[in-house]
Amino acid sequence: MIISIASAVAASSVTYSIVGLPSSNDSEFGVLVDETVFTLSPSAESSIIFQVDAPIAKSTYHFVELKKGTNEILHEEAFERHSIQSQINHHIFISANDIQKFSNVQFNIAGRVSRFEPKPSYNIQLAKGEYLGGYRSLKLRAAATDPTFLRDKMSFDMMVAAGLPASRISYKRVYLNNVALGLYIFAEKYDKAWFDQNANPGLPSEYKNGVLYEGTGSTKVKGEISDLRYISDDPSVYAEHGYKVAMEDKTEKKGFTVLADFIKFIDVQLKKPISNSTENEKEIMDEWTKYLGAEVFLRNMVFEFLITGWNNYLSYGNNYYLYKCPIMHYFVYIGWDMELTFGNSPFPKSVQLEGDYRHVEGIQNRPLTKALFRVPYYRIYFESALQKIVTSIFEPRKSFPVLDSLVEFLKDDVKWDQELPRINAGKDFKIPPQSDPYGGKVIENLPKDSPKNTDNALKAEHLRISHEIIDYQKSIDGPTGFDSLMGIKEFIQNKYNNVNAHM
Repeated sequence: MIISIASAVAASSVTYSIVGLPSSNDSEFGVLVDETVFTLSPSAESSIIFQVDAPIAKSTYHFVELKKGTNEILHEEAFERHSIQSQINHHIFISANDIQKFSNVQFNIAGRVSRFEPKPSYNIQLAKGEYLGGYRSLKLRAAATDPTFLRDKMSFDMMVAAGLPASRISYKRVYLNNVALGLYIFAEKYDKAWFDQNANPGLPSEYKNGVLYEGTGSTKVKGEISDLRYISDDPSVYAEHGYKVAMEDKTEKKGFTVLADFIKFIDVQLKKPISNSTENEKEIMDEWTKYLGAEVFLRNMVFEFLITGWNNYLSYGNNYYLYKCPIMHYFVYIGWDMELTFGNSPFPKSVQLEGDYRHVEGIQNRPLTKALFRVPYYRIYFESALQKIVTSIFEPRKSFPVLDSLVEFLKDDVKWDQELPRINAGKDFKIPPQSDPYGGKVIENLPKDSPKNTDNALKAEHLRISHEIIDYQKSIDGPTGFDSLMGIKEFIQNKYNNVNAHM
């Protein structure tokens, strides 16, 4: 119900703080300390922070919502907080001692069709020279079709555990103009600040970052996706085929030249005769090393296979980045947007729960995986990485305790989120129009096709998920009542059983 902060201000007293808004104009926040009620007042720092200085609890305390002007408790936390006995900070989203304020912030709706969801996602871009946790570009994901709020978090945390570069995920309660929008996934975006902290530490100033390309899946040509398929020797052509230059590099050629060279190399490898011999393997691998961190890419593909992403490289040539590392001078693959994973997709269950990677359409037909698997070493490496990741990270005995701790951490926030009215409540955008009825902005580059094996009936059903409230525990354990949405534990258990049977 409440995000709270408490900070010690003296040996015998403490500042109790709440981030939030009372449920009505006739109520106010309070704190119950050793059976004594203290009323919180609005802070001068922010209209959504309420505070009071009161004695340190001898035993426990908890926050309450009071009928205004009285000590009558209308709502209260269902648990007790332990006494604060020393100079400490207890905070969730806002530091008790440091409230950061920013100006000239770019704040806009994120995604191709997010503006048509009951609860949109947002992009945040801080002004030059201003940082939040070291970053300027951040994303607030609404988790519109993920009632667990855990699919992005679990995906990226698993990837980091396997030594892969990935965004860090946290959670925020978001208020806009004193209106509660809900619980959001707070994700670092891949920009210069992110690469400076995660990929370029200690580099000379002239090598601040490498070039960064983004695969967006959609193209202006029906039947084509940005899956690194060769199209032309003319680099400019790739701008029309679902690729973006997300970040320039002063030391590299401009535009799509570097990407086009890499795609041409992949195409050349695909045209070579297939050989199971290891006779020339070292020479072939030396050539690959000039263009790609192959082992990082293959570990990413292990995860895409395990979590069955509907909207990622294997399925759709979408939601990935290629970063030209200025130290090693090859591309590093980085995944992005993992909401439509772990049983949350319009794929039939037989496709989602496939246990044999050799039967996965994307692994067999995406140009990069197809080319790499022609080299015996890379196929063996993939199979070895798959076994290690399954047994050390993915299997239920390892992943379920992590899920359980996150569920315990989030359940009250999810309940709060589900009880809020939506900013687009009452507007039925299950089939997005071609233009935004509020701002007139044309929605460009909408996907012309769905991923292969998409079930159209499941896709139509899946559009309803963001308009429904799904019991939180059912979204974890399953069944959810939707054929296009498995419980996240339900998916992991069944996927593990099927994969394990083929290892």
